[in-house]
Amino acid sequence: MKNFKRNILSAICMWLYLPLHATTYYVSPAGKNSNSGTSINSPWQTTSKINTKNFNGDTILFQGGFTFSGGLSFTQSDVGTSTKPIFISSYGTGRATISTDSLTHGFYAYNTAGFKITNLNFKGPGSTKNDRSGIIFYLDKAATTLSYINISYSDVSGYKYSGISVGSWNNASGYRDVTIKNCTVHDNGLEGISTYAQAYYIHQNVYIGYNKVYDNMGIPDKAIGNSGSGIVVGGVKNATVEYCSVYNNGALHTNANGGPVGIWAYESSNVIFQYNESHHNKTGNSKDGGGFDLDGGCINSIIQYNYSHDNYGAGYLVAQYSGAPVSKNNIIRYNISENDARKNDYGAIHIWSYTSSIYIQGLDIYNNTIYITSVSGAT
Repeated sequence: MKNFKRNILSAICMWLYLPLHATTYYVSPAGKNSNSGTSINSPWQTTSKINTKNFNGDTILFQGGFTFSGGLSFTQSDVGTSTKPIFISSYGTGRATISTDSLTHGFYAYNTAGFKITNLNFKGPGSTKNDRSGIIFYLDKAATTLSYINISYSDVSGYKYSGISVGSWNNASGYRDVTIKNCTVHDNGLEGISTYAQAYYIHQNVYIGYNKVYDNMGIPDKAIGNSGSGIVVGGVKNATVEYCSVYNNGALHTNANGGPVGIWAYESSNVIFQYNESHHNKTGNSKDGGGFDLDGGCINSIIQYNYSHDNYGAGYLVAQYSGAPVSKNNIIRYNISENDARKNDYGAIHIWSYTSSIYIQGLDIYNNTIYITSVSGAT
C-alpha cells in the first residue's frame, strides 16, 4: 500500500511539471471571437481577441491576403523561449496585414520576449497621421535580461516613430539574441530599425541583415534629437548589420542638435557593419545625412566592405559627442565612398569630436576607396 501511494504521488508530481502543449490559433475575417480559434474551420475574427488572451509558446496565424484592424499587444504574462517561441505569422495565400489607427502600435510587447514574427505586414495610416511605432519591444523591469526576438519577412510602414524598435529604459535591463532580417521598413518618421538602452553595452547579440530600409523621412519637430535614420544600433554588445540596403532617409529632419545617418551605432561595443549599401540619405539641416557612422561611445567596432554613395553627409563618420563614454579601437577599412558629402561641411571620411578635450582613441582607417566630384553648395 505504501509503494502504491508513493507511485501515485510521484505520477501526480510528474504531471504537474510536464510542459504545456503549444496551441495553434487561427484568425480570419470569416471567423467569430466566440469560436475556439484552434482550427481553420473555427477561427477567431479580430486582433482584439488576441489581446484578451495569454499565450505560452503558442502559434497565432492570420489568414493571408486579408487586413485586420487594430494592433497586437502582449505583456509579461505572455511567455515564449527560443525553442518554444510565441509564433505569429500568416496562413493560406499571401501575407496578412495588421492595420492600425493613429494611436495604436502595430505590435507592442511590454516586459516580455520569446517571439518569432514572420510573413506579416504592419501598416499605419502614415507618419504624419500616426503617433506610435510599427513593431516595438520595450522593457523597463529592473535587473532583467529577456531573450529571443526574431522578426523576418515582414513589411512595416506608416508610423510616426520607429518601424521596428527594441529598447529598454531601466539601467542594466536589456534584451539578448535579437534578429531582424529580410524585412522592408519604409515611410516611417523617427527611424526604420533601432535599438536603444539607458546604459551602455546592455543588449547582447543583435543581428540585423538583408533588410531594405528607405523613405523614413524624419520628424520636423524641434523636440526630437535625431530622426530620419535608417538603422540605429544603440546600447548593444555584439551586433552585426550586413547585406542591408538603406536609402533616401532623413529629408524632413530639422532639429539643430543632430541629424540622421543611413546606418549608425552609438554607445555600443563589438559592432560590425559589412556588405551594406547606404545611399541618397539626406538631412533637413546642416547636420549629418551620411552613409555610416560609429558615434559616441563605440568601441572595438568595424565598418568594412560597404558601399556608400550620393549622401548629403559623410560616407563614413566617426564622432564623439558630449557626455559619451570613450570612443576607441575602431576600424574603417575596405569600403567605397562615391560622391558622398553632397551638402554641408563634410568629407567622404570624416572624424569629429564635440571638443578637443573629448578624445577618439585608437582609430584605424585604411584601404578605403573614394570617388568624388565637385558639387555646388558644399563647403
